[in-house]
Amino acid sequence: MFKKLVDFLHKENKIKHKLLQHKIVYTALDKAKTLNVQAQKVLKSLVVKAGNKYYLVVLPADKNLDLNKLKQKLNQLLKKNKGKLVDKVEIVKENWIKKNIKGVKIGNIVPFGFFWKLPTIVDKSVLKIKNVIINSGDYDKSIELPSSVFKKISGLIILSGISIKKKVADIKQKRKNKQKQR
Repeated sequence: MFKKLVDFLHKENKIKHKLLQHKIVYTALDKAKTLNVQAQKVLKSLVVKAGNKYYLVVLPADKNLDLNKLKQKLNQLLKKNKGKLVDKVEIVKENWIKKNIKGVKIGNIVPFGFFWKLPTIVDKSVLKIKNVIINSGDYDKSIELPSSVFKKISGLIILSGISIKKKVADIKQKRKNKQKQR
């Protein structure tokens, strides 16, 4: 996937980017800490199921996805486009990802769903950050690029108000829990 991503960025779209090598990390928050950058600069990719359709959702590491807000925003969009409204939005299980998202490691999905024929939803707050760090498909490599990329790539859905800021206490607790598991 890494080569496909770099080819897409560089050869197909002439997007300037920088490869970042780092120690192996499994979460976006750990990546921010390892790279010594603000968590909002590091993006995470989640796969959700809305009704009977799957979407890739991209948001900053310092935010949580608000499933209810996403459902509301999706339904507004679907209603406008005369699509079937969804009654439930949920984050998919790892087994679904392993089976359907080929070429990347769990927790390291690149933020462009078209690689798997998934519509991509980008949290509008991403566009307020000058440069962002994205997953490359590998645990020890990331890519830094301008957030304006998400405006240039056709087919991406930009939605505002679908995430909520994580509380610092929540972030610290997650880190403690991860350390205990290891």
